[in-house]
Amino acid sequence: MTSRTTRYIGLLLGAAALVGLGISMPEMLTRLENRAVPMVWFGEATDRMSFELLGDDVTIETLEVAQGSGEAHPFTRLGVSWKGIEHEVEIQQAEDERLPGLLRYGDWVKVVPMAVPPSGEVGGQPRLMEMLGSGEIAPELLIAVRQLPEGFDPETWGKVRRKAWHYRFLVLSTDAHGHPASRVIKRNYGEMQDLTEALFLSLDFEHGSALKGGPDRIAGDLAKVRKAHGVRPNDADLWSQVDAVLAGTSTGEQAVARLRVLLEDRFWQYQAMLLVTPKLQHPRTKVVDYGISSMGWTWPVAGASALALTLGVFLVMSSWVKRDDDLPVLG
Repeated sequence: MTSRTTRYIGLLLGAAALVGLGISMPEMLTRLENRAVPMVWFGEATDRMSFELLGDDVTIETLEVAQGSGEAHPFTRLGVSWKGIEHEVEIQQAEDERLPGLLRYGDWVKVVPMAVPPSGEVGGQPRLMEMLGSGEIAPELLIAVRQLPEGFDPETWGKVRRKAWHYRFLVLSTDAHGHPASRVIKRNYGEMQDLTEALFLSLDFEHGSALKGGPDRIAGDLAKVRKAHGVRPNDADLWSQVDAVLAGTSTGEQAVARLRVLLEDRFWQYQAMLLVTPKLQHPRTKVVDYGISSMGWTWPVAGASALALTLGVFLVMSSWVKRDDDLPVLG
């Protein structure tokens, strides 16, 4: 093959690749922008033990500390008070008195402002900030705590048996009449892992054949999530609600719509769990999988086009290299 032929093939490949990228990339970006990932906003975490919330001080104080000796494990009991509301939480870790404020509790306790939009709301961070600014949603205060079951040694196997970890989320806010309110949600690591897998699987259903299969097909796919992690008694509440949703629907579209409402209402809890979970021990995220799924045909076309463009550039550049068949023949 002569240099001219190589150059022409490279140019044709490059032109085809640019057409492929021009068609696939805008569609890919649109699909990623419109994917129905639930939104949640977390503000900057505070490390102060006392701060203001809606005109009154929130106070977090250490009530009791045990360093642990013999078979007794260390623990710290904390008290939270705000506008007459009082709660106590316990962590299986002695506080580090060398550090200031909440930093002494490490990644066992985090305090952050939070805002959760209504279920089904999409639009990404710009839309979320717009809702916050207009007052459509109100910020709340989240106190997230990671705990170990009783008897777990936090310095040895309690550090690595993450599926046994428990989480407590204390949320301070105001009710519809402006009165102070609080709620406490208790979850566990396995339940949160199942939750996010079920949620993103349900989002995938909207783009796949499961809608045609109806609730039975959807129930079968979700059963694979349960089987993958085994049966855990603490997960019964989540899965009983999922079963109730599917049992009360007759079509795939209806099942997915109701399932999304149920799961999205808990998605902020999964995000809160990550705040107090060491990064190396986060559950495998399904966000990436769902992102690839939502791109559909665009990502293989874009990938193939990028490879073709690279090959085309290589062929064009290589065609300028002098070879024996390009030299004039003498005699």
